[in-house]
Amino acid sequence: MKDQKTEQFLEQGGYRYEYHPHVDFSEIDLKASYENPARLLRRVDEDRAISYALAMEEGTEFPAIVLLTHDGIPPAQYLIATGVHRTEAAKLANRTDCDAYVVTEGDVYRRESLIRRLNTIEGQGVSIRDRVLQVLQLHETYPDRSLKQLAKEWNLKEGQVKTGWTEQQAMIRGRRFGFDFAKAKLSRSSVLALQGIQNDVVFGKAAQFAVLAGASTAEVDELCKEVKKTRDEASGLATVERATQTAATRKMQVQAKHGRISPAPATKFFATIRTLNNLADKGIEQLYLSAYSRQDLARVLCDGTIDLLKRVIAELDRIKRLETPPSLRRGVGGVELHV
Repeated sequence: MKDQKTEQFLEQGGYRYEYHPHVDFSEIDLKASYENPARLLRRVDEDRAISYALAMEEGTEFPAIVLLTHDGIPPAQYLIATGVHRTEAAKLANRTDCDAYVVTEGDVYRRESLIRRLNTIEGQGVSIRDRVLQVLQLHETYPDRSLKQLAKEWNLKEGQVKTGWTEQQAMIRGRRFGFDFAKAKLSRSSVLALQGIQNDVVFGKAAQFAVLAGASTAEVDELCKEVKKTRDEASGLATVERATQTAATRKMQVQAKHGRISPAPATKFFATIRTLNNLADKGIEQLYLSAYSRQDLARVLCDGTIDLLKRVIAELDRIKRLETPPSLRRGVGGVELHV
C-alpha cells in the first residue's frame, strides 16, 4: 500500500519516484540487494520475515518497498533500497510480486545515502550510535562530504558525529600499535581519552597500559589527564611508566592475597595467612578484640607470629637468591650482591 511517510521522505530529499502497484520479483536483483554494504544489517532476520509472512496471509497490508533502478536507467533489474524483510515475507507467503516506489537516481552518493537513511529510519531499534556509524562510513567513502554536512543531513548533532569520528580514529590508531580496543573491551571514555595523547610513542605506551595492565576506566582516564600535563615525550613516558609500575604492584598484591598457591607443604600455612588477612582487611574493629578474655596471651601470640613470619620472609629471600643466576648477583669488581 502507499505510505505517506515514505513519499514525504523521498520528496524532501528531492528524489524522482513512481508508485508501481505490481513489481515482479524476477525484476529485482535479490542477491545484490541482500548483500548491499549500505544496508545497516545485511543478514535477514528469519523470525521477523516469518512473522511478516503470517501477517500477510491474514490480510495485513504493509507499506510499499522502495526500489532503485540499476545505475539509474530502467528497465534494468531493481535494487531494494528498503524492504528486504517485506520482500522475503511476501515470497514466504507464496506471492510473486509486490508494490513498490521505484526511485530513479543516477548520482552514486545520493543512491547510497538513500539506502543508508531509509534502512536507519525504518530499522528496528536503531540507536544514535548506529546512525553515527552510517554517517562515518559515508564520510569515508565520500570524503568531500564534511561531517558537519552529513550530521545536518541525518538530523544528528555535530558533536555526536565528531565524537564518533574521534573514537573511530582512536580505534584505527590503536590497531597500528597492535592493540584492538574493541576486543579489549575498553570503555568509550578511555578510548577517547587515549586519542587525546598527541605523541605517538607515548600513545603506544599508554595503549599498552590500558590493554595489558588490567587498568580500570578511571585509571586510564586519570593517566591520560596526567600525560596531557607533560611537556615532552620523556616526561610523558615517565608518567606512563609510573602508572604501569603502580598497576603491577597492585596486581601482585591482589595475587598474593587471592591468588592460587603452588602445591607444597606450605600450602596450608599460607592459606591460613590469607584467611587472617581477609579477616583483618574487613576492619580490625570487626574482630571485637575487647571481647577476647585473655588479651595478654593474645599479644604474646601475635608477637610470636610476627617472629615466625620474619623467619618465613628470610627463607623466601634466600630461595630468591638461589634462583638468581650468579652473573646477575655480581656487581663491580666481581663482588657478590645481596638481592
